[in-house]
Amino acid sequence: MKRIFIIGLDGTPYSLLKELIENGELKNFKKIFEEGDFKQMDSIYPTVSQVAWATIFTGVNPGRHGIYGFTHLKNFSYEIFIPNYKDIKAKTIYEYFNDLKIVSINVPITYPVFKINGILIGGFLAPDLKKIAYPENIVNFLMKNKYIIDVDPWLARKGKKKEFLEKIYEATEKRFLVMEEFLKEKAEINILHIMETDRLFHFFMKDKKTILDYFKFLDKKIFDFYKKIEKNFEIIILSDHGFCEIEKEVNIQRILIEKNFLRFEREDYEEISEIKSDSICFSMTPGRIYLNSIQKRPKAIFKEAEIKEKMKEVFEVFKNLEYEGKKVIKEVKSKEEIFGENPEGEPPEYLLIPENGFDLKSDLKGEKIFYNSELEGMHTYEDAFLFIKNYKIKKRPALKDVLPTISKILGREFKEFEGEILI
Repeated sequence: MKRIFIIGLDGTPYSLLKELIENGELKNFKKIFEEGDFKQMDSIYPTVSQVAWATIFTGVNPGRHGIYGFTHLKNFSYEIFIPNYKDIKAKTIYEYFNDLKIVSINVPITYPVFKINGILIGGFLAPDLKKIAYPENIVNFLMKNKYIIDVDPWLARKGKKKEFLEKIYEATEKRFLVMEEFLKEKAEINILHIMETDRLFHFFMKDKKTILDYFKFLDKKIFDFYKKIEKNFEIIILSDHGFCEIEKEVNIQRILIEKNFLRFEREDYEEISEIKSDSICFSMTPGRIYLNSIQKRPKAIFKEAEIKEKMKEVFEVFKNLEYEGKKVIKEVKSKEEIFGENPEGEPPEYLLIPENGFDLKSDLKGEKIFYNSELEGMHTYEDAFLFIKNYKIKKRPALKDVLPTISKILGREFKEFEGEILI
């Protein structure tokens, strides 16, 4: 049986890697990519890491796996919660290949950790190093080596960008150190996810030197590690979305409030649960629009059909939204267009797709529509990348195509996938 190694570089744009390789800055990436095919890849809507990685490791769109963002709404409620692995509605790579040995390091939305035939170290959203690993005895090794679950973005938000950058390098070192330790497991499937690339782009997207320095460091780290992987491994390197510079962050919630589409029972409101019953809709990051209909929300007084008629006014506002003469919203998509008929869980009824450069937020208390925070970079849909060693990629890839392709490489095929085999 073939064995496979998957390396994820969260948020790394195809266009950036291609440019740095062509400019001679990343000589080792160039050597690796010459051994297979390197292509630009489409991400997923909403373009958020949890949604993206759930798509990569289920082979289906969000309408089937049920993950729609960093936060979710509870059914028939205004209550918000953070989804985790238990909320994924579709089978994952860990279930499809539960008879094979798997080593999985730092993949988003693999918390709470679960029993696998191998080793699992949870990723983004795992709150505590003591609860991050299966089997539990690995925790001692992680603590001894001062493993970092994730770099704290509040360091950058509070002006400690130098310390934040140092932590990015340190965390990346720990990822490779841990993965190298578990090469001795001789697992059939190995997955290493690097979240630090995403963190770097969010806060240093406009700092070309800092980005170049880090990728030169990563160029060496990956190549040194690549040489330690046994020759009989098939190798995939990929990202889940791209990145671009932020021109303005855009508070969708403030627009809805100012246009009286969203109203509250009192002026000093704190939570969406204080919504006034005659509100039409509200939003959640990034650009998710939820209807306040009697079918969906407890305080609503309008039927969904009535609200959909009123939504024409909402769409008109967003279609005409501009900043300094630039169009902000590229298009408005319905739930059915993006997620298909009868999607799982609580998807948004509509999704606003921004033009690159306009990062959509939903801040209840924010008083400005257009603003800038410490963030410099935002996720993009069309600029993820995929590299597959020893194979030619036969079409423009999308995230949902990754698991069907992995399965094909491993000599298996499953009918549940929505994605296509790329090789």
